[in-house]
Amino acid sequence: MRARPALLLAAALFAAPPAAFADDVKDAIQAALEAYEAGDLAETKFSLDTASQLISEQRAATLSEVLPAAFEGWTAEDGDSAGMGMAAAMFGGGTTISRSYVKTATSDSVGVTIILDSPMVMQFAAIVGNPQMTASMGKSARFGRHRGVETSEGEFQIVVANRALVTIDGSASAEEKRAYAEKIDFDAIAGF
Repeated sequence: MRARPALLLAAALFAAPPAAFADDVKDAIQAALEAYEAGDLAETKFSLDTASQLISEQRAATLSEVLPAAFEGWTAEDGDSAGMGMAAAMFGGGTTISRSYVKTATSDSVGVTIILDSPMVMQFAAIVGNPQMTASMGKSARFGRHRGVETSEGEFQIVVANRALVTIDGSASAEEKRAYAEKIDFDAIAGF
């Protein structure tokens, strides 16, 4: 009995590895190249920006793995993972991810945000590197070899490898925020 060509094609497509399907980043880069060769600079820029955004989104998805799991009695919700979306654009570009944690019994919350490779982070790193400036913002805080600030509101802002800013905020106590901060893999962020 002979199989129908359409069934064979469908079976081949489902059996093919994911690499056999179109890669959105490659497609955007190819579209940019074609637009450039056609002299359409606006489309070239748009396609390259699209490729850059898609790469940032892939990086954000990978970076989210450094965020801690929710503690017992808490729930976690992934927030924004953006390459150069609205949140990242406000900070000069880069990659931004966030996760919120809510304590079931009280509805207290902890928010963790990581901004990576943004010009704003480099400026903040210079501030945290100056003890007088840090003192004006709050008290110095350390997480391993990574330094930051604990604000008067009990929020933490930690600079990692002078290219990432990790912010821990929310309505929970400073101790609960610190507990979440201590579970973040800062060394993995530094090597990202």
